[in-house]
Amino acid sequence: MKKLLPGWILASLILSSCGQPQTRVAHELWYKNTKERILQQSSQEPDSVRYTFNQDSTLKTAWQYHDKHLMTKKGFQQSIFRFEINYSKDGLFELRREMCENGKLAFEGIFYKNEAYGLSTWYDCKGNPINQGVKYKDQSIGSWKSWKKPMETPAEMDYGNNLPLDSFPTLKKY
Repeated sequence: MKKLLPGWILASLILSSCGQPQTRVAHELWYKNTKERILQQSSQEPDSVRYTFNQDSTLKTAWQYHDKHLMTKKGFQQSIFRFEINYSKDGLFELRREMCENGKLAFEGIFYKNEAYGLSTWYDCKGNPINQGVKYKDQSIGSWKSWKKPMETPAEMDYGNNLPLDSFPTLKKY
């Protein structure tokens, strides 16, 4: 009986963890795979480009299309590259990136039907992360990390509501 006890303990731990919310690693994997698919689906050479300007022409937006499919939208504020949005083929998913004036990444996240999903990360203008966590329908869920200084241990805040990964939208392969 003593030989069976460790096996029973291990089996019960495994079975009890099956119902637990998905881990940060699973959310990072969803983000990585979805990001790769969006970039792949929006990577064709554009066959047409449309430009729009705000009223005082300080913001120029370039809309790049391939075969009538909007692939990317790039924004320039006073000729400085400020944002880029890559679109999935069905137009439902977006990989959004915002840039600092020096060209460094300021934000990166995935949106589905205009709501943030998955890992969202904000950076300072030196390229260091300052906030990072998971979004679901624009709401912060799970554990979020905040850095006051680069290379320091981040502060963590738990928003709860960890949701299983199967409740996140799935991007079709084309």
